[in-house]
Amino acid sequence: MAKVEKWIIINDEMRIGFIDTAAELTDFVDGIKGGGHFQIHKKLNKLYLFGASKSFGKCSIEDVRDIKTNGYYSPSLSGLTWIFSESDTFLDSVINGIQV
Repeated sequence: MAKVEKWIIINDEMRIGFIDTAAELTDFVDGIKGGGHFQIHKKLNKLYLFGASKSFGKCSIEDVRDIKTNGYYSPSLSGLTWIFSESDTFLDSVINGIQV
């Protein structure tokens, strides 16, 4: 299986990784709100969050906003503009994504 960029939200924490399955980001399922795929566009300084975790489903934009405002996430993401899309494709998230 090919490794890809994936993320999940567990309680008040976002976890990201270059992995095969989102299940690699946690040892338990309690408190998982969902997840999906991500891409970082360095030139535009943007983090795109899109799609759904096959293991845990989709998060809502409210879950993502709550993490960005009050939660825990990698310090490497703090200087980026976060863009969220319920679409399953990166291109659609670039075109129709919503800034968090």
